[in-house]
Amino acid sequence: MPTPPLQFKLGVGPILSHAFNADRSQVAVASDNCNLYIFERKNNKWEITHTLCEHDQPLTGVDWCPKTNRIVTCADDKNAYVWTFENGKWNACLVLLRVKCSATCVKWSPNENKFAVGTAQKLVAICYYEKEHNWWVAKHIKTDINSTVRTIAWHPGNVLLAVGSFDRYARVFSAYVKEVEEKPSPLPWGAKMSFGATMASYPVSGFVKAVAFSPSGHRLVIVTHDATCNVVDANEDLHRVVTYYGKELTMRSVMWINENEFVAGGDDQYPILYEYTGKEVRIKKAFDVFSEKPKNKVLSAFAKFRNLDDLDTENPDDGVPQPLHTFAITDIIPFKGTASARTGVTDISSVSHDGQMIVWPIQATLDYLNALLTNSSHKCVHVT
Repeated sequence: MPTPPLQFKLGVGPILSHAFNADRSQVAVASDNCNLYIFERKNNKWEITHTLCEHDQPLTGVDWCPKTNRIVTCADDKNAYVWTFENGKWNACLVLLRVKCSATCVKWSPNENKFAVGTAQKLVAICYYEKEHNWWVAKHIKTDINSTVRTIAWHPGNVLLAVGSFDRYARVFSAYVKEVEEKPSPLPWGAKMSFGATMASYPVSGFVKAVAFSPSGHRLVIVTHDATCNVVDANEDLHRVVTYYGKELTMRSVMWINENEFVAGGDDQYPILYEYTGKEVRIKKAFDVFSEKPKNKVLSAFAKFRNLDDLDTENPDDGVPQPLHTFAITDIIPFKGTASARTGVTDISSVSHDGQMIVWPIQATLDYLNALLTNSSHKCVHVT
């Protein structure tokens, strides 16, 4: 029978974001406390090797450069740090964001020569390294943004940035920084790309939770608080938005696995695979693998009292099937493969408020679910 997804309980509390190094042997995990945890994979287990404690409020984002091996973090303390690994330890360099509100998300650019930080101050900070002064500085994009920036995504060309915010708009801005890169060539999104220029703007039906460019950069997917998926294909029609209205719950993270398919996850507690045909968005498969919760034969007096007080039962969910994630998915990223490769992303990783990281081999998970349907009409199984 095909192998089910791999579950890892990291034991650091609720996880908001994560990022892998180049060979996926290490993962940086941003929990809802003030610490960044670096795990290393040893004998099919993830063990903490470093705990980074520079922030003094909960982390909101983390990203890891595969080539330069630098990590960037941001937090509610209005700060961002760039971490470099030297002589066996991670060293922090404070970034001058020049903001007065929380930093909400962070992403390195594809060329790793700059990064973007979304904030609750209705702006995005584009940060780059200034060699003359030996520090990271920021330029601000704030045109048209009328609420907290919730999500950002870089175009593969390294110049454009998609920004989703709570004003129910997704926008594409130019993040061209002449100090660190050459003048860009025209793209389907536009030709004049001075810093901060609005290339496109899309009103949607809810708060924007996540955005992502396809491998070619021609397509942009936007997922919103009301669980709609919106796709724009700039190569076909820059002003046409194809919208999918489904019965799923709110999506919190989205990523393309190839030019035509993307995966989203959120309050449903499992990833869902979608396909864009050029005319419509349709759901292809939900990775609704369930585990059978073992029955609790003996409960302490305190546990029984707590369950009766909170849930009006002594033994909640006894034997009831549960998704592998027991809380909403907060972040989905590639684990194996790249979206631009011929085979696309083959494995994805998800984290959740339940403190777990789960690796989903896409084809193996699809085969596993099909086998369950064939053999037992999708009976619940215990996944270890």
